[in-house]
Amino acid sequence: MNWVIEFHPTALRELGKLDPELKRQALARLESRLNEPAVPKARLSGSSPDTYKIKLRRAGLRIVYQIHANAGRIRVLAIGRRDSEVYEHALKRGFIDY
Repeated sequence: MNWVIEFHPTALRELGKLDPELKRQALARLESRLNEPAVPKARLSGSSPDTYKIKLRRAGLRIVYQIHANAGRIRVLAIGRRDSEVYEHALKRGFIDY
């Protein structure tokens, strides 16, 4: 299946605020998930079964996304530091059904 990445408008603004090198790393990690977006160990516990995270450990950055398998879409909900409540922000933004 061919997957498409799209961003929640606020997540896109968060991406734009990142340092250029960090932005490049984040986009590269997102692109790597196009092959297999539903990585079991990256699934967020206590949330929708379709919600996952990417950790950029050195930078302390988290990318939270949801997948919609029927539409072949990965929707980035939030990008931020772990201690900045990125997970809560992502869950508030929720998933828009296609």
